[in-house]
Amino acid sequence: MTENPTIPDGPPATQRNFQDRVIGALMLDATVFEEVEHDESSMGQAAAVVAIAAVAGGIGALGAGGGLTSLIGGVLLAGLAWVIGAAIVWLVGVQMMGHSSDLPQLLRTLGFASAPGVLRILGIIPLLGWIAVLAAAILSLIAWVIAVRQGASGSLPPLGSPGCGRIRRPTRRPREGHPPRVPEGNGGTMAEKIDITDEMQAAVGVESPPWTYEVTTTSVRAFARGVGYTDRVYFDEAAAKAAGYPSLPCPPTYLGTPVFIPGESNDTFSGPKNSGPGVKHGLKNVLDGGTETEYFGDICAGDTLTVSSKVSDLTIRESKTTGQMLIVTNETTFVNQDGTVVAKQRGQGLFY
Repeated sequence: MTENPTIPDGPPATQRNFQDRVIGALMLDATVFEEVEHDESSMGQAAAVVAIAAVAGGIGALGAGGGLTSLIGGVLLAGLAWVIGAAIVWLVGVQMMGHSSDLPQLLRTLGFASAPGVLRILGIIPLLGWIAVLAAAILSLIAWVIAVRQGASGSLPPLGSPGCGRIRRPTRRPREGHPPRVPEGNGGTMAEKIDITDEMQAAVGVESPPWTYEVTTTSVRAFARGVGYTDRVYFDEAAAKAAGYPSLPCPPTYLGTPVFIPGESNDTFSGPKNSGPGVKHGLKNVLDGGTETEYFGDICAGDTLTVSSKVSDLTIRESKTTGQMLIVTNETTFVNQDGTVVAKQRGQGLFY
């Protein structure tokens, strides 16, 4: 197992041509959306896909009495919907929810999500055309979901890369010098004052008891299948070994399955009931602040991981909608059977 491999970011070095990208998007291939997300030169291609799909829809509408005027109007409306849709997703997903992306990335991925719309040209077929239009609508909706997930949530690394890449989400930090406050009342949804007490601070840095996670060929295949990966390295040991792995590599974000021990494990998550000292803050509301996974080595079927976690940071941040929030950062470390740290995962809870 390689220690501290070079982990590439971004799309594969070999990129598809325009025709292959359109076909891939039509087939709902997530790697196409990943590729165009990173290819800044593909904005023109994305606009072309929107226009082609709109023209195809206009031609298909001729069977329902549409004309040249409706075709031209459809192209203009499609372009407008593309830009407005991307702007809304960017505003909600990136500006309000904190995902890492920018508007041009979303424009590129959502532009290619229009590819299934070319099937609407079959709408010109009498009696049977509506089936093609319905199929195009369903496929377009699925393509939009894939495009939004890719464009707004950050990309996945190239499949088969050492360590399976790195998944990152933004880390939130409070403004420097922001004065701490203490909570007032429990009846409202807005925390006006929060104070990090000495008891809360004492929980920072205390490691939980270690727990064992196992990685098996069955769990790797099940996770990859459930998420939708199709790369054979996650399913076929011969393909995995040909790619340089000792066995099936873990897909991104899968870090093994905790061993369940009756009476000692959490009944829901299988991890230990005692996960270290908690932060007693008394706040009733919580939001998911995101998760960051950093890889330092390969994790493959047959590995046994020793896992421990700790509260690594407590900070306070002001929110316009919830007032002050207490941000609790947890760090989990994964060590393999050789004593090598292969991954660290950092998650944040926003309490208010």
